[in-house]
Formats: sequence, C-alpha cells, structure tokens
Amino acid sequence: MKNSGRACLGLLFLSTILSGSAFAGCWVEERSSYASDEVAEATAKSPLVEATRKIADWLEKDPMLGSLPGYRQQLTIFTGYPSWEGAPYTVSIQLGFHPRDVWEGNCGLDQGMADYQLRAAINIQINSSDILAFRDAAQEDSPLRPFPLPKQKGQNRALPIYGNEGFLLLAPVGTDILLPYTVEDHLSEWKARLAEIAMNGGAEFASQQMWDIDDRLASLSADDLSQQTGYSGQSPDNPMWAYETVKGGASTPRVYLNPILYEEGSDQGDPRFASVWLDNSTGDKELQAMMDKWLARTDFSPIISLLTGGGQ
Repeated sequence: MKNSGRACLGLLFLSTILSGSAFAGCWVEERSSYASDEVAEATAKSPLVEATRKIADWLEKDPMLGSLPGYRQQLTIFTGYPSWEGAPYTVSIQLGFHPRDVWEGNCGLDQGMADYQLRAAINIQINSSDILAFRDAAQEDSPLRPFPLPKQKGQNRALPIYGNEGFLLLAPVGTDILLPYTVEDHLSEWKARLAEIAMNGGAEFASQQMWDIDDRLASLSADDLSQQTGYSGQSPDNPMWAYETVKGGASTPRVYLNPILYEEGSDQGDPRFASVWLDNSTGDKELQAMMDKWLARTDFSPIISLLTGGGQ
C-alpha cells in the first residue's frame, strides 16, 4: 500500500510538472499578413521574407521566451510598405505575451480580446523608420530628419540599449545606424528651408537669413563644420537657425538615420537594418525582469548576419 501511495504521489507530481510545462511553453498559432496584395507579390521569395522566417523560428527556439508560466506566446508578422518612397519594404515581428484571462482551450486565445488587451510584447522591426518614434525624440521636419539621441539605459555587448523600456538598433557589422547631425548638416538644411520660404513669398525675410548663413559657413573651419550639434535652450535674440554643439557642452546630441539604409537604388526586398524593442504595461515585475534580461544578454548576431545594410 505504501509503495502504491508513493507511486500515486509520483504520478501526481509528474502530472503537475508536465501540466505546468505545457502552460509555460504554449505557443499559439502564428499569424501573418501583408499590407496589400502588391506588397505580398513584391516581397515574395525575397531575402526579406527569408530573413523574417529565420528570425521567427529563432524566437520560437529561445528557451527563455518559452518558459513563462502564466502567459501564452504568439507571433504576429506583418509585412508593410516602405517608410519612404524607394526605401525597402518593412516587416514587424511581434511576440505577444498573453495572460490567462484571454486564454481559450488547451493552447489558444480569444483572439479579439488578446489583440485588444495586448500589453506586453517583444517587437522586432526590419527596415522601419518607426525606430525613430521615440517618446522623447521627435524627428524634425527636414530631409535628414534629425532628432535628439535617446538616453542609454544599458548595453548588450557592444550595442547600446536606449530608452526607458529598452530598445536596440541592429545593422551589419561596420554600418552605423545613427550618424551625428553636424553644424554643416544643420546650416545646409536651414539654407534649403529658407530658400523654400523665399520662393513662397518670404524673400524679404528669408534672403537676409540666407546671407547670414553663408557668412557663417564661410567663417567656419572644416573642424567647426564637422562638430555635432545638440539640443538646449536658445536665446530669443539668436537667429531662427541658431545651434549649439555638444563639444564641451551639456546639450543632448542630435543624430539622424543613416541614409544608406533606406536610399533608393538597392533592392527593396532586402533586410537592411532592424530594431528590437520591449513593450510592457502589465505591471508584472517578473515579466519585465525577464524581458530586460533577455534584451541585455541575448546574442543578436543571428539577426545581424541576415542584414545587408544599403548602398549596394
């Protein structure tokens, strides 16, 4: 009888383990869609689609992501239009973590509620300028679209982790994603902006500003022109195109997305660059700790190896 009792307890214990593992390792059926039939046709059999599939499979094989009790995981893949005309097509790979209140069946979801209530996900975006939609870093309306460099939260090997919630920028080794927005960039773009104002009836005002910029450009050395500009308060007495540099100052550096990553002339079906970012508004500290640890410790070289950069 004693042995029988122990056997029953053993079976119960094993059943509990298996049940817990099933809950923790439940990957709900993947979803995939395209912005249009045109996008689906244009990207069919492209390196972008191949890279997307490899990244999705890589995520599903990650032991840390598949071992979260209380959550079911689901991959949602969306292939979309280019961020700008002539730029490469974009892909969003979202790994959602869904709590018990939206579960259905052995390994399913109430999909409508799961989508509506999704509050935790790991996101990987390819070729998307959405990486620049930082909460504290709005882009300026100019050709290079400069923005303030987000604060660094941590580091993954040699890669900086930016932002409050954490995100990484990925490109082929040797290709910079963010470039310094220099004094020459700033003055040249302002001159172009003022020329447009002059052509639209503001010549009396804009012409003098353009002459002032020409004088400033002529007075600066090559070293001065290459200095990175920054954000800080400007006096009302300064011209509208006033700037500050980060050299010896405390202003936030300005950067812009390397145009080689989205320029025309390269295959629009190539995976040129990517971002990885976290989203968690659940208040679940254990989940957040796992996500932070995953972002900081994961080796992202498998994704980096799939990226082509630009300028081909």
